Amino acid sequence: MFADILRSKRTLGWRTCLIVPELESEMNANRENRDLRPAVLSFSVTPPPPVVQKLLYVGDHMFADILRSKRTLGWRTCLIVPELESEMNANRENRDLRVEVNMLRTLQYHLDTRLDDVRLQAMEEGPDSPAAAELPKLEEEQMQLKSLLRGNGLMLHSKFHPDWGQLFKSGYQDSRFATQVATYACIYTSKASNLARVSTQRSFRPVRDVSAHDLILEAADSPNVSCGSALQGQRTPITLFASER
Repeated sequence: MFADILRSKRTLGWRTCLIVPELESEMNANRENRDLRPAVLSFSVTPPPPVVQKLLYVGDHMFADILRSKRTLGWRTCLIVPELESEMNANRENRDLRVEVNMLRTLQYHLDTRLDDVRLQAMEEGPDSPAAAELPKLEEEQMQLKSLLRGNGLMLHSKFHPDWGQLFKSGYQDSRFATQVATYACIYTSKASNLARVSTQRSFRPVRDVSAHDLILEAADSPNVSCGSALQGQRTPITLFASER
């Protein structure tokens, strides 16, 4: 599903056809048990008994194991993602590059905001104003920053997979696979044996979802950050960010 269908459609824009070998036997079973299907459907919408909430179904297939067992039976689900371990190791090994890309993104946001303010100011004050004189310099910095960010982003992308990049990320957003994991799996891990590291009474708390406006609110609670104009070299120094006090 992920390697053939989702990526070829999302990345290349191709029309896709998913081969499901189990489909024929599934349809035959439905035909043979036609009289039982209404009873099964009526059962599926009935609230599950309390004991069901104590079951944890562990599987490695998003649709057959996770989605169906959660929607139909109301079980708690644990998705096994073998690639998760290598993904986290790659993130740890490239921590400096990842932090730098995030810093450049923050700098880009502040530079875009500053550039927008200067453009509006130049429109109000006229072409001979100081704001109009500052505009070309800021636009040049914006182009340099965009080029630097693109290069570092591609470098980070290649650290995971030379073509596909990260499994859980598509650019700066969650991939479709990551969205499915968050939607359908109660918990997920790289291998089932990891469950032996926690007690049977362990409660897993969900991570708070963050929207774009949440980031703005959180930024307002943090010290203000302004952008500098140092864009020399292949690596961007931390001095690009200066706290205003």
